[in-house]
Amino acid sequence: MEAAASATRRLERRAVERLGVAERLDGPYEPATAAPDERWAEEADELLDALPETQREAVRLRVVDQLEYDEVAVALGTSTAAARVRVHRGLATLRGRR
Repeated sequence: MEAAASATRRLERRAVERLGVAERLDGPYEPATAAPDERWAEEADELLDALPETQREAVRLRVVDQLEYDEVAVALGTSTAAARVRVHRGLATLRGRR
């Protein structure tokens, strides 16, 4: 179980880095304190807009808003497992575009 959680965190960290957050931080990567600037937000929105709506919202909630999967599931009105799948598929699509 811990290995899966660790792999998920690595995948999310890579996705955030690909969207350009890490380059705009003053210190080491800290997802909880990452405050993207307006330009980054516009670029992230352009990337996310290319995703299907269900994936876009799942990725936005998980990566940009940094919600836990159960919170993403509640926001989307779905199960936690379905939220995980949507985030995973959305991130996989973004990886293919960069």
